[in-house]
Amino acid sequence: MTPDPFLVAIESAAQEAISLIDAETDEKVAAVLGEAQRKVDEEINRYIAEAEQEARRKAQRDLNAARVKAQRAEADVCYELYEDFFDSITGDLSRYREDASLYQPVLCALMREATQGFEAGIISIDPRDETQATECMQMLGHSFELRSDIATAGGCVARNGDGTVIRDNTFESRLSRVRDEMEQQIWSVLIS
Repeated sequence: MTPDPFLVAIESAAQEAISLIDAETDEKVAAVLGEAQRKVDEEINRYIAEAEQEARRKAQRDLNAARVKAQRAEADVCYELYEDFFDSITGDLSRYREDASLYQPVLCALMREATQGFEAGIISIDPRDETQATECMQMLGHSFELRSDIATAGGCVARNGDGTVIRDNTFESRLSRVRDEMEQQIWSVLIS
């Protein structure tokens, strides 16, 4: 049997319509997939950019923390060296008194400075300095009361007659004043 030309024409028209619908559907699917891929790519790029930015921020925070830690370690080492330095100076000063030819003029100068402006008073010294301090009193023409009642690496403490003014001119107090000044300078350098 031969196919009916009318049915063949209908079938052919239906096939063309199906092909056209398939082509339109393929275009729409391609457009939807293209748009979806573009959105996925945008989202991936945004995520990567945010991740990179967060990684840079974290790296910067870690770097800053490491710098602060290194500065703290440096400051700790400097402070230890500073402490060791002043400890060694204290030891050196106590040995300084052993040479009377060096110590005598220094003790006299410290006594003169400590009693400057006082009419009368008390000078306290270490018992080991009694002979040298007595000689200094004679050289300076002082009529202060001399007491061997303090323990020090050297120097003296002077009080005016009524005890209202006290001047500590011992090696330790002078070293402490220098140390405080130097400590402030060191910390200002380390912090800046």
